[in-house]
Amino acid sequence: MKVSALLSAVTLASIAALTGPAAAQPTDGPPPSYGPSGRPDLTPDQMQQRFVARIMQADANGDGRVTMAEWLRWRWSHPGNHGGDPRREFRRMDLGHQGYLTPDELAAFAAQRGQRGPDGPGDQEP
Repeated sequence: MKVSALLSAVTLASIAALTGPAAAQPTDGPPPSYGPSGRPDLTPDQMQQRFVARIMQADANGDGRVTMAEWLRWRWSHPGNHGGDPRREFRRMDLGHQGYLTPDELAAFAAQRGQRGPDGPGDQEP
C-alpha cells in the first residue's frame, strides 16, 4: 500500500511539473533565434545599443562621458572582461582623441567594429 501511495505521489508531482505555470506560459511569436555563440541573435542596432550602454556604465559621475580614469576603474572591477590592455582599448574607442568617450563616439566605434567584423573586413554579412 505504501509503494502504491508513493507512486501516486510521484506521478502527481510529475504531472504538476509538466503542466505547471511555466508550461502554461503563452508564446507570443516565434521562440528566440540563437546564433553560434549560444546567445540570442541581435540586430546590428541592438548590438550597438548594448555595447554603448555597457561602456557607459563606467561613467561614474554621470556627466555623459567616460574618462580614462573612469574606464580603468570600471574595467578593473570587471575581471570577466577581455584580457587586453584597458588603456589600449580606451584609445581605440576614443575616436576624437579628446580623452573621453561619449555615447555617439561609442556608437560610431561599434558601427566600425561591426562593419569589419571580429576577424577583419568581410567577416560579417551585410
